[in-house]
Amino acid sequence: VTPEIGFGALAESVSRQLDRWRHEEFSGILTDWLSRAQGIGMPIRVRLSQDELHGSFVGLDEEGRLLLRGADGSMTTISAGDVFF
Repeated sequence: VTPEIGFGALAESVSRQLDRWRHEEFSGILTDWLSRAQGIGMPIRVRLSQDELHGSFVGLDEEGRLLLRGADGSMTTISAGDVFF
């Protein structure tokens, strides 16, 4: 595959997904994303601006935020941070 073909295919795919994001309900996008997600149920570390959390990656909520289950079973919803698998 040449760079032109590869980047062209990538640009087309990104354009389709952006169009979908603008015109569809997020629930369908979330369902598709979760069906392809890797690492669900696996341990992760999330670095926040003032803290670092450890737990299991549960998935995403209905707004696209990361769900982290702590060792004590507590659930934390994370809107932004650096995630390490």
